[in-house]
Amino acid sequence: MKPTIVYIEKDADILVEWSKDNEHILHETAMGAVEKMMIDPTVDELVVIEFYEDAKSRYPFADITMHREDINESLELAEIFFVGTEDYEFALKAKNLKELVNKNTNTQTA
Repeated sequence: MKPTIVYIEKDADILVEWSKDNEHILHETAMGAVEKMMIDPTVDELVVIEFYEDAKSRYPFADITMHREDINESLELAEIFFVGTEDYEFALKAKNLKELVNKNTNTQTA
């Protein structure tokens, strides 16, 4: 999974505003990371979004990373967000992923 690349001015306030305006991207990319982690249990974290000042920048100035220990909370927040925006297809996907993660976790601990 390659991270989503965003070109944005290097400013904390603008970054926060972008995150609020693009919350659906945050949740969609998080769900993609969860799917990748489900396939490969050796992956403990993934960079899901990288922020660059422009297309010529060689290195991101910030990123958003999904950590394995944050999977359940992330899926819960995604489900709540997508229900709130009435995007029920993505809400169901988040719910199903959460159930699959919990089933796998319970199977491994049994």
